[in-house]
Amino acid sequence: MLTALVPDGLFTGWPGWDELAFLAALAVIAVNLIWNTWLFKRSRALREDGPVSDLGEERFTWVFLVPALDEEVTIADSVARLLEVRCAHKRIVVIDDGSTDATPEVLAGIDHPDLVVLRREPPDAHVGKAAALNDAWSRLPEMVEGIDPQRTPVCVVDADGFIFITGRKKELIVTAAGKNVAPVMLESLLTADPVIDQALVI
Repeated sequence: MLTALVPDGLFTGWPGWDELAFLAALAVIAVNLIWNTWLFKRSRALREDGPVSDLGEERFTWVFLVPALDEEVTIADSVARLLEVRCAHKRIVVIDDGSTDATPEVLAGIDHPDLVVLRREPPDAHVGKAAALNDAWSRLPEMVEGIDPQRTPVCVVDADGFIFITGRKKELIVTAAGKNVAPVMLESLLTADPVIDQALVI
């Protein structure tokens, strides 16, 4: 087939191995062209025809830990903003660290299945934000049903609405197509922008 593509007399006067090398190079080019065309068509089909769930978003449960101590003024707004976050599965865990103001009443007035309130009482309460977060972290399996540590990004959001990304369980992500991606490189590129303080690629 390849010899039919070569004009007659092209190799006149050439040694035999030159003709063989030329035909081998032509075969490699043809195989690469076919392979790249197939990859291009496959990637377009995955982008255009695949539902969002194929990209893996529905496989994750986002957990937002919100430590709160006497936050009656801001806690309702913070929870409302987190409830507006668009993701398939999420849990908002407010850690009421023994508030003495109306924070418990404000939280009791918010009726939503994604909201979980963890109330800490003295002597466990009032010993610092780290202790409150550690307590919530240790109780996540009982507060978030069916939690999978491999598919649960956990973020810390203070009661004023600032989000802090606390890291991930694995440092290598495998895409639906089986490709290994190191998210740290992508995050470094994103955080190089002066308006982005933190980034999390999942």
